[in-house]
Amino acid sequence: MKKLLVGLCLFPSIAFSTETGESCAKIEDSAKRLECYDSVFLKSPSQSEKELQQKLDDELAKLKAELASWRYRESKDEMRNKTSYFASKASDNTIELSFPYQGGSSITLVLRKHSEYGNDVMFNLSKGQFSCRIDGCNISVKFDDENIEKYAVSESESGSNDVLFLSGKKSMKKFVDKLKSAKKMVIEFPIYDYGRAQFTFTTQGLEWKHF
Repeated sequence: MKKLLVGLCLFPSIAFSTETGESCAKIEDSAKRLECYDSVFLKSPSQSEKELQQKLDDELAKLKAELASWRYRESKDEMRNKTSYFASKASDNTIELSFPYQGGSSITLVLRKHSEYGNDVMFNLSKGQFSCRIDGCNISVKFDDENIEKYAVSESESGSNDVLFLSGKKSMKKFVDKLKSAKKMVIEFPIYDYGRAQFTFTTQGLEWKHF
């Protein structure tokens, strides 16, 4: 045993670099056994491993930022020399619908200043149907910790039942003004064959000066 301990003392880097947890358990000297375990289980990551982990962390942070941010786009009418502006934000959560709409369904909030049709606040359901009527229904909205408010909405005149439009210019202005200052918004929609469903939006950071 003394010869074994001498060997370990003379060649610690070789011995510990090839040790496993099982072989560490065979070392009688407590201090060296602990050092062996540390070399096996508390190995510091290499520089390449650190760089890879940092790259993964950066990509994840970038993806989270993209998902949490507002998206903006413009559409130019070349013939009339007019531009339409859009800002959109997807809901943070989804709901699970039954057949034939299996899978998560989300809401996309869209602000639109159309060059021909004017201003709109729209809600687009990715799967399923809103349980509303073309002549209108109500949704419940809560900004941050404020009181719940009711807003009138209506379906598209084209008959599409996966899109709702906020009704009334005053209501639209009130909604967008609160949207600009809020950090969070929860909206409750009537969904066909599901009932009332709540969708949460992270709303901070909106830059919208078009209406």
